[in-house]
Amino acid sequence: MQAPSNPNVVVQSHPFFSTNELENEPPLTRKRTKGPLETAFQNESRDIVDQDIERCICANGLAFNVVHSPYWKQMIKSVNEAPRGYKGPGYEKVHGTLLDKEVNRVEDALKPIRDSWTETGVTIVSDGWKDAKNRPLINVIAVSPKGAIFLKVVDCEGQVKDGQFIAEILISAIESVGPRNVVQVITDNARNCRAAGLLVEERYDHIFWTPCVVHSLNLMLQRIETKIKWIRDVYAEAEDIQMFITNHHMSQGIFRSFSNLEILKVVETCFASNTIVLRRLVKVRVALCNMVISNNWIVWKQSSSEKAEKIRERILNEKLWDLVTYLLSIIEPIMSMIRYTDMDRPFIGEIYDGIDSMLEKIKFTINAKENDPEEKFFK
Repeated sequence: MQAPSNPNVVVQSHPFFSTNELENEPPLTRKRTKGPLETAFQNESRDIVDQDIERCICANGLAFNVVHSPYWKQMIKSVNEAPRGYKGPGYEKVHGTLLDKEVNRVEDALKPIRDSWTETGVTIVSDGWKDAKNRPLINVIAVSPKGAIFLKVVDCEGQVKDGQFIAEILISAIESVGPRNVVQVITDNARNCRAAGLLVEERYDHIFWTPCVVHSLNLMLQRIETKIKWIRDVYAEAEDIQMFITNHHMSQGIFRSFSNLEILKVVETCFASNTIVLRRLVKVRVALCNMVISNNWIVWKQSSSEKAEKIRERILNEKLWDLVTYLLSIIEPIMSMIRYTDMDRPFIGEIYDGIDSMLEKIKFTINAKENDPEEKFFK
């Protein structure tokens, strides 16, 4: 056998090709191609592995979006690169030494953030929420320009969440971080949180309390809804339309035959929940009108209650939709400000300018409406 001209290329005999054929073939095309049988076996093996992974996810109640996690992808990569015959860690190792190593790794990753607190200062942020078991919880987070660190969560079940109780939670967090490092505390603008903020300011001369801007804007929307009668009536009529359609399977089925969008049913705890529902009703207005004039609605209405006829009249009422459009033009500057402020970055100076611009837009919209009896509310 004649040696190849290129000493770096090793030519081996092949049962289906002669040596001359291999020598004449370009080096880059000498890769062995997989036959259809080998490819079929590999695809079958992959399917078995995929099904085992799916079974593990389902059997242990894992969220399906876990496959989007970068840690999931890193785990699969590490398993593929593991030595032959690798077996996963046992229970003792997972909840013992491996857990300790992971805790230490997280602490090491957070150390640069903690070390920067003496230079940049810290903001203590607290908020209340409920878990899957409907237990009231309060979480506390330390925020600095380097990043945010979750400090703790307090189970408030059976506790009265008054100002004193919340203040004790905030003071405990301040002491754990170091009072000298804390610049301010941020909570909701509720009465109990406001009282807690004042107690913190009394104890620490250099720490001040700041209400959450997004929550304050949401309270502004709620005040508008409750203090102005015609706005309250518009929300009530829109809610009746939304509740009637979503609570009756027949009306919902008829509506879905005319619209690809659903009518939203937003929880009350969501910011600007009524406005979100109202905006969706405007988007599906044509579908709502087509629904109530369709033969299916007329046939179903004859066997349903008088409520269906009232809903039909409201949907076909042009005056109601004019009021909805006018209301949304008033609310939109507030909604834009909520979206703008709901960000994870420091921009308190921009917020003051944004609030002034928001109020000017609202005044301009109302002043453009002739003979509006509610105009004085915004002045």
